Amino acid sequence: MAGRSQINKRIGRNLKRIRLQKGLMQIDVAVATNLNRTYISRIETGKARITCRLLFELAKGLEISAIDLIEDSSEIFVEHHSYSLRENYQ
Repeated sequence: MAGRSQINKRIGRNLKRIRLQKGLMQIDVAVATNLNRTYISRIETGKARITCRLLFELAKGLEISAIDLIEDSSEIFVEHHSYSLRENYQ
């Protein structure tokens, strides 16, 4: 099981990946989520503590699912079939 620090880093990596895929700057995310740009930077680098409330605020601001922020981008293999976590939560 991943510890809090690992989860915070994973969320930060996913946030940055999604932000870049959407062509957004940190300031754009900050405005959309009503958070400070430096706090967005701290989240992306895994230095900020992520609460459930913050997770959902980020997801809402980016118009994505909270699962998109917390899932491990690698696939899980069960009984020789791969599936993404998203398929199980939709």
